[in-house]
Amino acid sequence: MDPLITIETLAPAAYARSLDELADLLHHCVAAGAPVGFLWPFSPADARAYFADLVPAVDAGKRIVIVAKAEGRIVGAMQLDLDMPQSQPHRAGGRKLLVHDSVRKRGVGTALMYAMEDEARSAGRTLVDFIAVAGGAPEKLYVSIGYTVAGVIPHYDRRPDGTPCDTAVLYKHLI
Repeated sequence: MDPLITIETLAPAAYARSLDELADLLHHCVAAGAPVGFLWPFSPADARAYFADLVPAVDAGKRIVIVAKAEGRIVGAMQLDLDMPQSQPHRAGGRKLLVHDSVRKRGVGTALMYAMEDEARSAGRTLVDFIAVAGGAPEKLYVSIGYTVAGVIPHYDRRPDGTPCDTAVLYKHLI
């Protein structure tokens, strides 16, 4: 990874201070066409509201947010969802890998994924699941670092412009 980019897990107070930067990143990624659960019109206020809604989960330790920074600014982020059913204490969910296009192809996504896996292990989790657009660059990244495609669900999600897209369901055992 680019040595000028750092990866860090945000403590709850740091997360609360980072809402605007996280919202800027999310808004940028959705504007660039990232199918991460949002449709146009999607405003910066919508992006901030999404992250603000996660504050209670972050504060409770049910959601971990990991960021990549370049020159002190957030240029990548992802989440680890630890809020699983009682019967699945071994599982965690990777959520919303976001990388600003200005730092793509510099190892940021891979570094965020490995940091997320380290957090999952620290939380005693041995299985991580993730979804991604089937055949897209994120799916290829996940497979390249050891994730297995469990299957593809046709028309599971939509791109920001409303176009349907197939979604791959992936998992990795953290052994």
